[in-house]
Amino acid sequence: MQILAALEKASETDIVVVDLQDGKAWWETRLLVLVAGAVRKGRPRSVVFVASTTQQKRLFLGWAPPQSLLDALLGRRNPRHVTYLKTYALAQEANEKW
Repeated sequence: MQILAALEKASETDIVVVDLQDGKAWWETRLLVLVAGAVRKGRPRSVVFVASTTQQKRLFLGWAPPQSLLDALLGRRNPRHVTYLKTYALAQEANEKW
């Protein structure tokens, strides 16, 4: 439920900050859901990445638009691309039924 609340909040802003903390706080699948939703809804428009080290908290790592991140995560040669398209089609079908 925590991730759903965070995703809902992210869709209400232009910039979302992904805090990777020590590198183990975010899963690739969470990022995929975040950016896929952002591409469909048009918000957020930018994803900013920060992380923490022993010397510094929330160190800026970089940023990217959601479409670029989605393209990187679902490259045409990546097997996840087909799975994503199939899953998205099933979700759309279920949405139309309900």
